Amino acid sequence: MDTGEEDGLGNELANTSTQKALQDQLAFYLSDANLRHDRFLLSHVGPAGTGEVDVSVLASFKRVRALTHDEAEVCAALRAIPSLKVSDDGARVARLDKLPPKAVSDSRTIYVEPVPRDASIDSLRTLFAPCGDVAGVFLPRLRSRDVKGYAFLEFTTESAVTKAIARFHGAGLGTTGAVKEGTVKEDAVKEAGVKEDSVKEDAEKEGGVKENAVKEGGVNGAGVPLRVIPKEQWAEQRDEYKRLRRAGQTDEEASRNSAKAGAERWAQRAAADAATPHTVMLISKIGRSSSIKKIRREMNEMFEEIAPVEYVDYGVSNSGDPTVAYVRFKSEVGADTAVRVLTERQQQFGGRVAQFELMVGVKLRDYLTKIGQIRRATAKRRASKREQWWARKYGKKKDGGDGADANDDGDDGGDGGDGDGDGDGDGDG
Repeated sequence: MDTGEEDGLGNELANTSTQKALQDQLAFYLSDANLRHDRFLLSHVGPAGTGEVDVSVLASFKRVRALTHDEAEVCAALRAIPSLKVSDDGARVARLDKLPPKAVSDSRTIYVEPVPRDASIDSLRTLFAPCGDVAGVFLPRLRSRDVKGYAFLEFTTESAVTKAIARFHGAGLGTTGAVKEGTVKEDAVKEAGVKEDSVKEDAEKEGGVKENAVKEGGVNGAGVPLRVIPKEQWAEQRDEYKRLRRAGQTDEEASRNSAKAGAERWAQRAAADAATPHTVMLISKIGRSSSIKKIRREMNEMFEEIAPVEYVDYGVSNSGDPTVAYVRFKSEVGADTAVRVLTERQQQFGGRVAQFELMVGVKLRDYLTKIGQIRRATAKRRASKREQWWARKYGKKKDGGDGADANDDGDDGGDGGDGDGDGDGDGDG
């Protein structure tokens, strides 16, 4: 006898799937990756990205209406997205965070070519998902709706860009966009450069990349090696190509020389990155709290349970931004483990789910230089204070011994009295 229990379970699963799809679609509309390119939504939320937009506006979008016609369901889905805040009356919604600078977005984006003619946003998202969370896929098309033959993928972290290049640059694709077995590179990014069928002058114009990569409507056959490079590298080569063409070089000469110059520059950067230990975890989207010191101590205790920590930098190098912190671990394995564990745990700080990523590249090197200077200056000030205290107490300058010197890194990189911002006197004593 059919009790209808199976149908009820099927409906429940379908509803859950629809709710998840609705949340994902709404989150994408107001994400960093999409909002920067969406002039209509930007006209509502403003250039900073934190203005309000009517829920009814989002509910009217075609892809939302394909999932539900119930504005109450749209409102409920918006309330379930941690990065958004819905007004008390449920009529409007706004982002909690400002849009990051364009340079931040570009540093998290890769350029991919050639893209098969039957590729889709979903197929590319699925292909690159093992490298990290894909924030957005941009697949330019011709007026005929055929793909131009290249795509941009933005991740939520820079470390995902490094993984994508290491995994897919030089891999062969089938006609459906699947990576051919045995073609994925397991070594890190040895080739920071690109093939000689480099970026062409009209890469972003109608028609896309040149004919050596794609013909109108698709790729020149299956199995063409995939070129995956940082968007920043692609932009540099595009600009260099244009400069060489204006200088009188032929298309072939400009293409070859811009590719060669770009390969050399990025090979140097890759070598510098490989020589820098990836031991610093960046924490962003921390909730604002009344006590920086309290959160810092919470971080210290929590991170030490995962892996040995060298220091926690919260409220020091970034004293003007309490939503960001840095943690330097004593090993790369420890830093990588912490990112994975805290992300899976959806760890909160200041009442918000924070974002965790491993720092890489130029940003890592710049940060290490900056915090090194700050910590040495702090150690020097502490040594000076100790000498002054000794002189006041004993009437003379302290001789050597146990005073801190200018190379002292301090206690934990963040618990000194400099940059606390909370006025609670957590100083040298």
